[in-house]
Amino acid sequence: MEENLRIAWTEVIVADELDAHLEELGQAKINALLVKQMFDDFTLPDNLKILIPGCGTGQIFDYLSPKEFCKYQLTFSDINQSFLDKLKKRLNDNGCRNFRCIIDDVENTILTDQFDVIVLILVLEQVDWEKGINTIINFNPQYIYLIIQEQGLDIETITVNVKSRDSIRRFSEMADPQLVPKDLIYSYLSKNNYKLVRTYERPVLNQKVMVGLAFQRNHDIKNY
Repeated sequence: MEENLRIAWTEVIVADELDAHLEELGQAKINALLVKQMFDDFTLPDNLKILIPGCGTGQIFDYLSPKEFCKYQLTFSDINQSFLDKLKKRLNDNGCRNFRCIIDDVENTILTDQFDVIVLILVLEQVDWEKGINTIINFNPQYIYLIIQEQGLDIETITVNVKSRDSIRRFSEMADPQLVPKDLIYSYLSKNNYKLVRTYERPVLNQKVMVGLAFQRNHDIKNY
């Protein structure tokens, strides 16, 4: 991750302002629906170990039932402690206890566990995406669920028609996230024993599209 991006995510962005911003863009709800659809489309046994790196504030749980996900062993990680604190409150307020939160960097993880499923939501745009993917592959998951954004990631464009908030404005002035074409992700994971088994697309404001990519480890593939 570029240093300006790291500073922006750890010292500039305010959790409540980020939630409000993503809510107004429609991304919060759409991302939650994409996650739900991916979990619904593939039958997963209870108690699987699931990792959500770069989890943010857990805003998806405003639209998903935390209790449905707490049948799994959940690990959430982020580089921003205030995001994790807000996530913990969201889950605790809904009676979810089967989770842990860890300060961690997907480019240089301290985690040594193996995970069955990895869920990565709008993270690859913020990091060295190959390093991020390599980290995920090293966890040897059966499934990798990615959500990326398509079309130009221009901060001035994506803030059109939404309220200007101080930390969002300052983020846009110092940080420059970069889109990762889905074909590059597909090619990279294909070379590392993962097959793209399903693609999802949902539009949001400003002609952006949230794209869900469900990958499965090749030797676990069944016919869908």
